[in-house]
Amino acid sequence: MVFSGSLIQSGDGEVLVCQTGMNTQIGKIVQLTKEADTVQTPIRRELQHLIKIISTIAIVLGTLFFLVSITIGKGAIGSLIFAIGIIVANVPEGLLLTVTLALTMASKRMARKNAFIKNLESVETLDSTTVICTDKTGTFTQNRISVHRIVAPGKSYAFGIGDKIAGSELKTSAPNHDVVQ
Repeated sequence: MVFSGSLIQSGDGEVLVCQTGMNTQIGKIVQLTKEADTVQTPIRRELQHLIKIISTIAIVLGTLFFLVSITIGKGAIGSLIFAIGIIVANVPEGLLLTVTLALTMASKRMARKNAFIKNLESVETLDSTTVICTDKTGTFTQNRISVHRIVAPGKSYAFGIGDKIAGSELKTSAPNHDVVQ
């Protein structure tokens, strides 16, 4: 089986074309990447919320200045150009650049402390992290993760391999922010 883009270093061969376009193996990979959902990270949600607020303020100010300008007797075209200028001036051009720069600097600081960072989205989600599960062996090598100890209000649960605990024992009436190890 030969795929599109295969390189042959030497020799002779015959190839029968079975499928073309999106029906090929590479086409199926392309289709899978198109179907992949983008993760809505907390910082993206916050930025979208901030952009909506800034846009609303800019449009309200632009409309207000347009109406005031018309009211004091300026021309409609001049008032419209002034209102558009007010709207454009209220949109921060460097917002995305500033956020990206801040995340990159955070990534560099974490790299200096030997933290494994796959992409910037990893840094974005650290602020909303409540539990960190760590593992010395097993997760990458055996594709298995297990909990060894849970610290809850007034109780500590220790686990051996295969031990279980009823979920109802871990429920509390008030939220707790104790450390999970």
